[in-house]
Amino acid sequence: MGIFFEKVERKKSTKPIFTIRILLNIVMVICLILAFANELDIFYFRIVILLAGVRSLIEGIESYLRKEDRKVYLGEFSFTSIMFLFAFTLWDME
Repeated sequence: MGIFFEKVERKKSTKPIFTIRILLNIVMVICLILAFANELDIFYFRIVILLAGVRSLIEGIESYLRKEDRKVYLGEFSFTSIMFLFAFTLWDME
């Protein structure tokens, strides 16, 4: 049972990174609201996916600078590339 509930020692983010994350989350929520208000407009969904990629990129850079385990920041960078690829694929759908 201890495997599933391990205590994770995560360092707190710096204030600028924390405020950037909060701002990105706010913009993502606003874009989702606008997407639903404009009859599921794909433009706003692309923006949300791009912002999710940017947020993941920032987290990957932060974990690299903190010298965390290699799996952590490589996972974040992989997720970033998938988000950007998906967003640019949606870009061509119009």
